[in-house]
Amino acid sequence: MTTEILFVRHGQTAWNVERRRQGHSGPGLNEQGREDARRAASELVEMNACCRISAIYSSDLARAAETAEIIGEALGLPVHLDERLRERHQGIWQGRLTTEVMAEHAEVVDFIGEDPLGSGPPEGETGQQVLERMTDALNEIAARHPGERVVVVSHGGAISLVRWLALAALDRAFLTGPVWNQWPRNGEVIPIDWPPAGKV
Repeated sequence: MTTEILFVRHGQTAWNVERRRQGHSGPGLNEQGREDARRAASELVEMNACCRISAIYSSDLARAAETAEIIGEALGLPVHLDERLRERHQGIWQGRLTTEVMAEHAEVVDFIGEDPLGSGPPEGETGQQVLERMTDALNEIAARHPGERVVVVSHGGAISLVRWLALAALDRAFLTGPVWNQWPRNGEVIPIDWPPAGKV
């Protein structure tokens, strides 16, 4: 029996606008980010009307937790924080502008594009490490809510890796495709059944 997980990427922050690497740091939502969260909340309220949402889980980072609180208020549900749902740790790139990172570490960025699971920012996390902790958290959530529908508020990189895994599990051609890097928009709701059928 699977659990329908409604992933939500956190709302926009000032660092998103600046294209600054957030990782495990960064500010809470800006005004546009709060609007992103309210938009996601409205969409989830509509979804809840036809099939009840049982719980809300969220990364403990400020931008995700604030998004989750706005959603929780709309749904009348408490938010459960879990640090395993965090974004990839950006290592020495954390807090730096993407333009600076590209200028100084272009070869590393290119290599991550070629090997998204086995590589990562210097002193940061590999894609595999992110997937392992995300999978641990999602397995526990699914075990608590078999056959139910839950919201998980997380981050662009982490969600894109989970979506890549779910698609790869269904079609191994995706293992070498670009799907892992299709980041969701701020406030976007993405449903994924967990565990994916035939998970690799």
